[in-house]
Amino acid sequence: MFRVELLKHLNSFEDHISKATAGNTSEYKRLSASFHTIRGGSGFFGLDKIAEISGKLEELLGDDNFDFSEDFEKAKELFKILKEESKKVLEG
Repeated sequence: MFRVELLKHLNSFEDHISKATAGNTSEYKRLSASFHTIRGGSGFFGLDKIAEISGKLEELLGDDNFDFSEDFEKAKELFKILKEESKKVLEG
């Protein structure tokens, strides 16, 4: 079940990367909640690296001072790392 949820949230974020625009703070908050879900599930299953990266994404995207021009590139880099770590779980 966790693998299904993980894949769903990863695909959702990947889809949003291509459509992201500055000023869409409600969308960033929603994405932050997705990473909260991933963090909780991965922590439960002892997937510490995934939990750590998800927590960073949750914090970054949920920050009221999120600055699209500066922070979105950070989010994309963290997401890239998260995808690589998640790939190990999804393929394992």
